[in-house]
Amino acid sequence: MQHQEIAARVRAYWEVDWLERQGLSLGLVENWLVSMFRKHRRPFSYLQHFVCWFSLCDKEPVLGNVLAEASKFPKQPLEKATYFSARAGEVCHQYRALWNELLSHYGSLRDIRKQQEGARVYSWLYRFDSDWLASHKPKKLRSKRKPKIDWTRRDRTIVRELFAIERSVWHDLDGLRRSKNWYCKQAAGGKILEKKLSTLPLCQEFFVRYAETIDEYQARRLACIFARLVLDNKWLTPTYEIERIAGLDQRKCREAGRQILERVIPAWQVSSEIPFRIRPDKSGRNPVSKG
Repeated sequence: MQHQEIAARVRAYWEVDWLERQGLSLGLVENWLVSMFRKHRRPFSYLQHFVCWFSLCDKEPVLGNVLAEASKFPKQPLEKATYFSARAGEVCHQYRALWNELLSHYGSLRDIRKQQEGARVYSWLYRFDSDWLASHKPKKLRSKRKPKIDWTRRDRTIVRELFAIERSVWHDLDGLRRSKNWYCKQAAGGKILEKKLSTLPLCQEFFVRYAETIDEYQARRLACIFARLVLDNKWLTPTYEIERIAGLDQRKCREAGRQILERVIPAWQVSSEIPFRIRPDKSGRNPVSKG
């Protein structure tokens, strides 16, 4: 392979300044272009491939045609090439010593081959002393497998926690809207709920049934405020004032809240079924109990 000829064609097609700006400098003797045209199993970037295609093709290449041609190559691996060097026996011990030194500094084959010297020594041993190299490679790093998660069990655990949260607040009319996000923030497994809800069917059903909609929240909010007004003997407060206290207006109030404000609360205000309130006398004033 005439590496210098290939490099000359690349420089002729692409400006040297442009290559350097893209991090594709050809200044070193052992550069990416030399490595690319050696037999290897290393991946190269799309930009490096494009640089070579446009430089070496007589006509401007079409990406689809290049990929189609590449897909026609046989999928079975080629037979390992046989290399010969008259001086291999003389310098073999030197490369073995260099390899042993590299093994003492790096713990994996990947780390060794990342270094320029490591890649050079590995390449020579792979060609001319492959049997010795095969028995002196670093041990493969075994990635620790995480234990398999029992999502069914976790689903039951989290949904029990959600029910406990729901039971602790169901009688409380006050508080923020109890949406899905609200429940996630209260639960210890909230982060799992946000990221893995699709794998937790029981939790999904819980949210469908118990997560509060905006209509339900507004209805609960109005009920809370009116109950407080009744306890304070202010049940005749105008509905527009109740709406203001609840923080609602014509734009924010949903249909359920509008029905409560326009029909339900006025009906309560004239009803006699609230026994613990003090009804006003005919003059409109609250009677004063005599001691």
